Amino acid sequence: MERCAGGSEVGSGYYLDVRSLAVVHLPDRGVLPGSRRDSFVRIPWPVVLAAAPVVGGAFLVAWPVLAFATMAWGVARKVAGTSGGGATGVAARRPRSKGP
Repeated sequence: MERCAGGSEVGSGYYLDVRSLAVVHLPDRGVLPGSRRDSFVRIPWPVVLAAAPVVGGAFLVAWPVLAFATMAWGVARKVAGTSGGGATGVAARRPRSKGP
């Protein structure tokens, strides 16, 4: 796999930003986004095609797990009484009317 720096001119293809894991698609020859400090790896399209269902499946599995874990954490904090005051001190209050 070919490594390229941000801002360099490259051929068409799919490039993975190593830091943010964002995929950049260049349909024609062009310049990669970012500065010289950003690093990209060129990935072949069959790898992108094979990775799409894996990433989608991971999201499909992780979403309900994260939702139930967050709910269980919130319930556990409520039962333990450690939820704190939250934003009650900064809650909006109805202004007093000064009369006609």
